[in-house]
Amino acid sequence: MSCRHSDASSRIILENVLGVQIDRDGSLATVREVASIDLSADIGAQSSITIELAQSSGMGPTRNISDNGGLDIAAHGGEVTDRANAARLDAHLDHADLGISRPGSINIVVEQREAGFQTTAADTPADQTQVRIEQTVELNDKTTLSTKLDHFESDAGT
Repeated sequence: MSCRHSDASSRIILENVLGVQIDRDGSLATVREVASIDLSADIGAQSSITIELAQSSGMGPTRNISDNGGLDIAAHGGEVTDRANAARLDAHLDHADLGISRPGSINIVVEQREAGFQTTAADTPADQTQVRIEQTVELNDKTTLSTKLDHFESDAGT
């Protein structure tokens, strides 16, 4: 018999700057734990930065997925892993806060996950790093230029 439960699920926020979250769920036989801490700071009138560190352990979620358009459905995931870490940096930098006179902004996201890191939304089979940089510049009142760089690297080669 399987029983879904949540032993701990909490979020603590101190002055909208520091957040701590601990989730523990699973069946009576298997438990998955994810703990994270994030720190957010305003670094200008319109700019902010958030750093998040997380760790997971235990059995990851199982998902039913079709690899052939719905003809066959198979379970994926559900692997038991040791502790694995992840880190994320998310920065929004407004041009005015950087001393740039032309309206616009720069967004930077850097995320790194160790093999075995699991959440309800994603499994990480191999070490992964993702870097995304986006910039928006208002050229005039009718024209905005946007650029984006997205780089993904995995030890699995995908």
